[in-house]
Amino acid sequence: MGRGSSAERGEEAGESVTAPAPKVKEGPFGICAVSGLPAIYKDPVTGQGYANVAAFKELRRIHSGEQPCAAEGGDVTSEESEASAPKGPLSHSDALARLSLL
Repeated sequence: MGRGSSAERGEEAGESVTAPAPKVKEGPFGICAVSGLPAIYKDPVTGQGYANVAAFKELRRIHSGEQPCAAEGGDVTSEESEASAPKGPLSHSDALARLSLL
């Protein structure tokens, strides 16, 4: 009754109707800038929080002046690679793809 017709919800126009992504609960050091996961560790050199070893390696690679892995042929567009963090939580496979580990 209160949901409206499918046309009102945008289903007929070819738009997908999905629920918003759940918010990621911040870790003790915020959100990891590489993976978008809760940052449970803090890099003493850069001062940035990170979620796992792969994110730590990527932070150090960027800190040393090298290009991020995504710039070396990953599937992340230049617009996404310039962003400091993903817009929402990533699945495990998406996080690995972002780190070019697959």
